[in-house]
Formats: sequence, C-alpha cells, structure tokens
Amino acid sequence: MASIAANSESRISVNSFSLPKFPPLKYFSRRSSNIRTNDLPLEEGAIGAWSLWGVIYAITFATIPLAYVYILLILFREVCRAFPETLLEPLLQAAAQQEGFILPNLVYFMETHSSRLVEVWCIVEGIFFVVLKLQIQYLQCKDTLEASLSAAPLMDMHERAILWERMMDATDPNTISFLCGWFFDCELEEISKYDVTDFCTWCMFESRQQEHLTSEEMEQLQEFIDDVEYRISILLHGTLDEEEVEDDDANDDDSFSSLGLGSAKDDSQKRATLPRRYRPPPKQWFRFPESTSDEEPTFFTNLYENYKRRYEQYTLGTAHPVQGFRNFVAEAEENALATASQMYQAAYSSVVSPEMDKQLTAYTHATKVQLQEAWDSCRKDRLEMADFVSNRSTQIRKQLKGYRTLLHRMIQENARVPSQQMAHIMRQITQCNEAMERVEKNAMDGFGTAMGFARRNLPTVRLSSSREPSRYAKYNL
Repeated sequence: MASIAANSESRISVNSFSLPKFPPLKYFSRRSSNIRTNDLPLEEGAIGAWSLWGVIYAITFATIPLAYVYILLILFREVCRAFPETLLEPLLQAAAQQEGFILPNLVYFMETHSSRLVEVWCIVEGIFFVVLKLQIQYLQCKDTLEASLSAAPLMDMHERAILWERMMDATDPNTISFLCGWFFDCELEEISKYDVTDFCTWCMFESRQQEHLTSEEMEQLQEFIDDVEYRISILLHGTLDEEEVEDDDANDDDSFSSLGLGSAKDDSQKRATLPRRYRPPPKQWFRFPESTSDEEPTFFTNLYENYKRRYEQYTLGTAHPVQGFRNFVAEAEENALATASQMYQAAYSSVVSPEMDKQLTAYTHATKVQLQEAWDSCRKDRLEMADFVSNRSTQIRKQLKGYRTLLHRMIQENARVPSQQMAHIMRQITQCNEAMERVEKNAMDGFGTAMGFARRNLPTVRLSSSREPSRYAKYNL
C-alpha cells in the first residue's frame, strides 16, 4: 500500500485537478453478496500466480481431483477385501492371467504397490478441502454488520470527532496518497464525493451504510468530508497570506473555522463537531465531483404518483386553478366550433353524394369506436400502474419512516439494545430501499410499455439504474 500511495502522490500536480467529464457513478444500497477476490487488481510489480507460493497453491488444488480418485480406489480395494471369495480373488486371478485390464489391474496395483503414506496424504487433503469449503460457506453466512456492531459499543458524536482528529493528524502529510491508495491508486479527480462518503461511513460508523445513519450522524459525516476537502485544498494550493485573509473578510462564510464551515450552533450541536479552532482558508478550494447518488431513484415513481393525483382531482372536480378563464375559453371555443360546423356542413353537402356520405359515416363511426376502445384500455393500464406504484411506494415509505424512528431510538440507547436486534432493523431499512428500487423499475417498465416506441428514444441518463459500491475499495477501475 505504501508503494501504491507513493506512486500516486508522485503523479499528482496542481494543474491536473479538474472536474471529470465522465458521468458520475450512481448506486443506492449495498446488497448482500459473496465476498470474492477474483476482481481485485494486482499490485504494481506483483508476480501473481507465478510466484513460489502461487505455484504451490495451484499445484495443491490441481491434485485435489487426483486425491479423490485415489480415495475411491482405496474404498474399492477395501470393498474387495471385505468379500475376498467373490470379488478379490477372482479379480486377482484375472489380473494374473491378463484376462482383463481395468478393474483387475487396478485391484492388483492397490494390493501390491499402494503406499500407506500416499493414502494418508490423499485422505488428509480430501478432508481439508471439504472443511475449507464448509468454513468458507460458514463465513459467508455470518452477518458482518451484526459482528461489527457487537464488537464494541457504538461511539457517540464526541468520541467519533476526537477519533477523526487523531486519524487526520496521523495521516495529515499523506492525505492524498492515502486516499488514492485506498482506491487502488485511482486518480484523485476520478474519486467522486459519494465514493469518499461511502468509505468514511464504513470506517467511521461501525461498517454501516449511509442509509443506516441518523440525521445527526449524516451531518457529522458531511463535516468529515468537508475536513478531507479542506486538507486536500491546503496540500494542493496552500493557504492565504494574512493580507489576503484580510481582503477576504467578506467571504468569511467559507473560512474553515470548524467542520461546520462557519455557521453558529447551539450547545447540543457543538458536541457533534470537532473542537473549534481557527484554520487559515486555502487559496483555492478542492471539491470532490458531485453526483446524483444521494438522491433516491424515484423519477418514474413520482411521475405515476402525480398522474394519479391529477386524475383524481379532475375526476372529483376539485381542480379549479383558473376556473373563470377556463369557462371563458370553453364558451368561445364552443361558439367557434358551432360556426365552423355550419360552414362545413354546407360545403360538405354540396360536394359529397348521400351514398358516399353513408359510407364515410360508417367508416368514421368504426374508427371512432376503435380509438375510444384503445384509449380506454391505455387509460386503464395507466391507472392500474399508477395505483400500484402509488400504493406500494406509500406503504414502503411508511415502513421506512417507522424503521428509521426505531433505529434512532436504538442508537440513542445502544448500550441496552442487542446488536442482533439493531442489525435486523438496519437490514429492514436496506430491504425497504431495495423495494423502492424495484417499484421504480416497475414504473419505468410500465412507462415504456405505455409509451410504446417512445421507450427507444428515452434519454440515456441513468434515472433508475444503480451501481452499488464494491465489497472492496475498487470503485472506478
């Protein structure tokens, strides 16, 4: 990690920092998945599988199938020994007379040339591989969140702020190299704000996720991110001189007097921040690229909810935003249509014959009926989807609000709440967020079905697609 951090720091220059041109990453929640290592990149200069231990590891696992085959031969030999008159002696005689090749010779080889040391080694390796797989499955089934919560009591806001200060003092000269090294030597300008937020949530809030934090903890998390940006700004651009600071008194709101960035707070809020002290403002601020990851993916859900709300308003007659002007326009439109209808009938009767008029009337009536049926079907489908989306999202929001309220009380009384119960509530919050994502996906599919060809022309903006943070620190690679 040290070599990665050093190489990362050597490539960093002041002129290389600018907002990235690529679209920001978007992910909402981290679902449970198996921990794996095949997606980890190799460190610089690493040999990988061709190192000494890599070759030994590969050979050991390559011989496991041979060990199981040899174990089967041992079992077959023991079965033959259990029935010497019916199995063992006839097979040995056949091998001596060369009347067979496979089974007789295998039994003869196992009886005469098998080594006790090889048999023990095969049995031990076979048992070890089975135990290894069972142990991996056991570790995969363990709840990492519950294990983290049960390891130690939850820190309060003041303890977490003091711990953050000590961490920053320890890594102050190497803040950039440490951060880039954590993200596998990723360029600093390619690390989004949500990446750093997720990393700080994991390391400072007991391996929890952002959706498991209370409002006060979210404010403290934002202060941590502001502190990181301040320290990076100082390392990249330096601090202002005293004369420049005096000239910039009008911009004192941006001076970094505390992690709260200058706003006055009461005594209850001061406990959530770091100790106040004056820190000179940087010459130029560095900010991590913003993204829309903090927003819930509810574009199509809100679209259907607004559609249902407006439909109910107009159906019940409760929507009268400009009733007088609408009546005036409707009356004028009715008069204009009546005048145009009279002119059209006079011109139509002089040009079209009665027989053709009957055919056109029948065709028009059939077309009108088909269009009306198509519209009723489309409106019914839209209303059904709108009802489903609205009812389901309302139910999930109520559940999510209740779980968050309960979690807030548990965190306030964490010493008396079992870690298993707290982890269960956090998992319920994650499941509610995942359910909201599924509702959004259904709403998007329903919108595409209702619009038909328009779905192909939808913008490529990832309105509801989500990319989750990796189980390791590899985000942007």
